[in-house]
Amino acid sequence: MTTKNFINVLALVIIFMAAPLTATAQTGKRAKADTYFKNFDYARAIPLYERLKEKEMAQDSLVLYLADAYFFTSNWEKTVENYSGFQKQGSVLPAQQVFRYVHALKSIGDISTANSVANAYINTNKEEVNTPLWQEIKQTVVPVNAIKTAMRIKELDINSGYADMTPSFFEEGLLFASARDTGTVVKRTHGWNQKPFLDLYQVSLSASLEPVGKARKLNGNINTKVHESSPVFNKDGTTLFFTRNLKAAQRNGMSSLGLFSAVRDANDDWRETPLPFNDVTFSTAHAALSPDGKTLYFSSNRPGGFGNTDIYRTAIENNGSYGPIINMGKEINTAGHDSFPFIDAEGRFFFSSNGHAGFGGLDVFTVEQDQDFEIANIFNMGDVLNSPADDFGFIVNTKNGQGFLTSNRSGGKGDDDIFGVMLLEPVQLPLVQPGIVLNAVTKERLPNVDIFFSDATGKENGKVISDARGGFSISVPLSSKNGTLKAYKNDFLPQKQEFGRANTSNDTLRVYLQPEEDLAKLLKLDPIYFDFDKATILEVSKRTLDILVAYLKNNMEVNVQIGSHTDSRGNDGYNLALSGARALETKNYLVSRGIAVQRLQANGFGESQLKNKCANGIDCSEDEHRLNRRSEFMVVTKIE
Repeated sequence: MTTKNFINVLALVIIFMAAPLTATAQTGKRAKADTYFKNFDYARAIPLYERLKEKEMAQDSLVLYLADAYFFTSNWEKTVENYSGFQKQGSVLPAQQVFRYVHALKSIGDISTANSVANAYINTNKEEVNTPLWQEIKQTVVPVNAIKTAMRIKELDINSGYADMTPSFFEEGLLFASARDTGTVVKRTHGWNQKPFLDLYQVSLSASLEPVGKARKLNGNINTKVHESSPVFNKDGTTLFFTRNLKAAQRNGMSSLGLFSAVRDANDDWRETPLPFNDVTFSTAHAALSPDGKTLYFSSNRPGGFGNTDIYRTAIENNGSYGPIINMGKEINTAGHDSFPFIDAEGRFFFSSNGHAGFGGLDVFTVEQDQDFEIANIFNMGDVLNSPADDFGFIVNTKNGQGFLTSNRSGGKGDDDIFGVMLLEPVQLPLVQPGIVLNAVTKERLPNVDIFFSDATGKENGKVISDARGGFSISVPLSSKNGTLKAYKNDFLPQKQEFGRANTSNDTLRVYLQPEEDLAKLLKLDPIYFDFDKATILEVSKRTLDILVAYLKNNMEVNVQIGSHTDSRGNDGYNLALSGARALETKNYLVSRGIAVQRLQANGFGESQLKNKCANGIDCSEDEHRLNRRSEFMVVTKIE
């Protein structure tokens, strides 16, 4: 959130706080609390509000004031608790409080709930789309699954001052749609262009994406006085699929869109055929083909979809006919606009949507799709390819990493512009693994657990923090198919766990953390005892210490405190020194077996922590005294 926007929000806060309180609220503790609140004295207002809340006087306004007070004091957990409680009462949060609630949720790491709250407001208050606060809430939505592929974006010299859009690969350059030469600036709404005079153009490009000659209209009679856009050739270049207005349909001055195929003869004339599933009562547009040319994808607002526009597919039969029209499903299609499909040579499926969590407007997404069209996960293509504006019509050549994108982001020449995209590394779709962290003893969910994960090569892929309900989601490149997870939380033993499709089947991964305890108990070690008045490691104890060595070598994140003790015989100062010598001897033995010295902390406690009654002056047997001459091992640090 920018400083300017925060100042605007704060100004709204001040207006809200300055609103006159009702006469009935100006009595007793409530009036006093409200006065503190109005005077920005939140520290005094909070305990008064809390006491009123405990006495079942939690009116809606009181809970909102309390939540706001916690917000302004940065107590995010209490902020979430009270805004959530307000909603659970069946009340609707005002927009300003929605903004604060989302901010607080993100501050405690509960990104999933933050996105849900923001999207719920956005989808139920679309009439507020032009208000600053609606836009602020929209911008709080964070894509959970965003790919971080290194790339560069370049505005191209082929753009005009008018709309230039929906490129496709053609010969040594591009085919694209443009409103140039018409004098009409075309305004697109959510990817659907309802104004006339888009035509198809072709241009040759150099290896650096510079135009070779001027862009010119596609040869032949393909362009008409209505829209032509979104061109794509089949694999052998013999058939062109494109989008055109259906002339017969005129609804409120707008014409529906349809898909056409065209075959060019030797004279550059085109023989066009409307596809059989066009209909004048709805639009069918923006075709894409699978690499083998056997499946046609497109977008449509036909009845029966999930939202404004959905993506569909149909098989292209050997005889040229088309199979049933199949919706790509709710995993891809949302209540918003889902459109502009593209499938690269390796079978990766790309599309644009404003219904999935994104960075603003239409964003480009990619999905993991198997040969049976089953969708596993959807990924946002990241904040380099995507912007706060509309970004759509992405295509890419996997052989050289060159791609193209349509966007109305800043830095272009017109309403929509075509940008060059250079991938600096291949697009890798990660494996997304949902999980939950639990206390191994109580089975309670554990929030704020640091979770590091790496792929099969050991390369670290990032860190996440479990949310307020212990949930998390991690992703590693699919090329590895599996990975390693390491979880850390204060007062718990670190946990190392392998994961992957083979052992999770995309089910929720459960990570159990053991409460921190004596490692001797955890590993069922025999006690490390010493002879009277000696610090030498006994042979029998070496076998026990070797078990600890094996554990530490398999758990490189564990640091250990060695605590050595004496019995009560001898003076206190001597026993403290003797226990220190025993701790150091134990530490030296572990180091001699390959444990890094920086992982070990040796402390002598003398006779201060006896295991039994055998204090000074108490008559005890030698066996009883021996129980106090020992070394213990406690986890003291987790290495990140």
